[in-house]
Amino acid sequence: WNRFMRCDGSPNPFISSELNTYMNLWREDTAIKSISEVLNEITDGVNGMDELSLSEGDNSTEVKEERNRQASLQLQQLVSDKLDETTMYQLAFAHENADPDQLNFKQSESSHQATICLWANLSKNPRVKALDFEERSFSIELPRLILLANIGIRVMYTKFDYLSPKCRTFNPKPRRKIVVLIINFTAISICSILLILDFDQLTESVENAENNENVDGEHNKDIVADDDEESVYEEIDDDLLDDDDNVVDLRAYRSMGGCVYIDLIQLPPQRKKIKNWIIRETISPGLQRQAYPFDASKPVTPAQTSSGKESASTNSPSTSGNSSGSLLTTMQLPQYMVFSEPPQLARWDDKNACWRFDGFNDVKYDEATKMIAFKIDFFGPIAIMQDKYLNLPFQFWEYTPLDLNHGKLLFMAAITEFEVEIKVINFDDVCRIKLTAESPKEIELITDKWMSPQELMKCMEEIGIDVFPTIDSDKYVSINPKKKKLEFDVYRQIALTGSAYSYSWSKWNTEADSGRDSIILRGVENLTAEEALDYKIYMINRQRASELKITEESDEYSESPAEGTHFHSDLYHMITDGATQDSLTRIRNSSFLFVDNLYTWLSSTRLFAFS
Repeated sequence: WNRFMRCDGSPNPFISSELNTYMNLWREDTAIKSISEVLNEITDGVNGMDELSLSEGDNSTEVKEERNRQASLQLQQLVSDKLDETTMYQLAFAHENADPDQLNFKQSESSHQATICLWANLSKNPRVKALDFEERSFSIELPRLILLANIGIRVMYTKFDYLSPKCRTFNPKPRRKIVVLIINFTAISICSILLILDFDQLTESVENAENNENVDGEHNKDIVADDDEESVYEEIDDDLLDDDDNVVDLRAYRSMGGCVYIDLIQLPPQRKKIKNWIIRETISPGLQRQAYPFDASKPVTPAQTSSGKESASTNSPSTSGNSSGSLLTTMQLPQYMVFSEPPQLARWDDKNACWRFDGFNDVKYDEATKMIAFKIDFFGPIAIMQDKYLNLPFQFWEYTPLDLNHGKLLFMAAITEFEVEIKVINFDDVCRIKLTAESPKEIELITDKWMSPQELMKCMEEIGIDVFPTIDSDKYVSINPKKKKLEFDVYRQIALTGSAYSYSWSKWNTEADSGRDSIILRGVENLTAEEALDYKIYMINRQRASELKITEESDEYSESPAEGTHFHSDLYHMITDGATQDSLTRIRNSSFLFVDNLYTWLSSTRLFAFS
């Protein structure tokens, strides 16, 4: 509904006809435009891709998800083509806009989504030592090889990263399902058979077992299924990661702050003035990227055709051993980024479609100014990588209701501490992040701004606060695994009672010998938004929910129930059975929007398993 009521002229990326019309009209618009005009134009395309990415996992069908993925890829390509076109046209008219003092062309334009810095070597002056874009705090040394060549340089900052989804390590490894068959024999004890089969083989095995049962009356075979039991999987190895430690595993790392594209470009033919005539060669709109290093004695050979297929030599480190070709590069990282450890640089390997850590020498990082200096002997995309799981597992968490349909979640992660306020405003579920005494100052950029939970989570990831486990996070973080069905059921029941009850982390959830089958947490009725509370200990498993006799300060763990309490089927019924009338009124009047918002945060952070 919010998308329908926006009425800002931007295409709805979920309606194919609107999106196709928008892309076709934009693609057919071949008018020469300035960089600033193109940067403004790409805003709708980038926003459309953001909308498509936020829709992932919203209970959409596989057909819709594939359609959205293809739409996003088409928008990515179109945005890239338009940026390349305007770059090529600006370089083609470099002579008209050259600096009369330096006799070189230099230009820089910015928007909210991207920044483009261009330089064209028109004077071929070997005394120039470096290229500086002061407004972006970027500089790069220019060796004599470049200064005497007919080339240009484009430095492009983008807040988006469209290369990582192309990487083989971006998605979880494919996995084979290990099916567990438990067969009950009358004459033989129960045995478990682990079969690594595809579904066709499994069906055939079950059918054969049923046929044998009909023939032989001595055996009574039943396939035992447990709806609560999780499937067991075996990952299929990826040779790319196994063979090369320098390949970035994007399941363990995340690119921070988008990408920086440092491109060496073959200059398009410049105008020629003959008497009263100005002759200009028609140029192809695609960029002609130049391989580096190159042989100055031979004609310049483009490393990329106008179709956009890049040669691997463009962004592969030199193996010639020519130290004079190393480029000292200095740039400032985004001030809004939270770097919990020194950032790691990665370059894009187009041939193998992956990010790599190698190719960087003499890396120096200044934490105070967020300036990073390094030497490279290649041109191409560069990204800043950070460990995705620096903030996991959580050290502590607590939820406190503030009013009807209003509450707050306190997270104490491994490094960062922050608070999320959850509320229903004008029939919309929103949330905002709030600072605590231990919060990093960079969070101020998104502090006290009401957003949807999906938007706020995306903003947190973009600034470097990643506290949202994925399907294979257990490979990288020491966790306290729980049965997923039980775990997510408890999240839902906490959300249903969240307007009247406080809940918090309990040490017994980790220290008690409860394993995967039980969840232990603290909870108490709270109608006054108090924080110092006399919590009770609750234990929930698949059979029952109960209040335990022990406290958080007890010396030993015991599952003995508290005096005067009863067993219940689940947490929700246990809470409502012992709640006061005021609490029941709040619980029953809770908006489904608030319940869904709180559940989204609990299930996205998976506090019981990752604390």
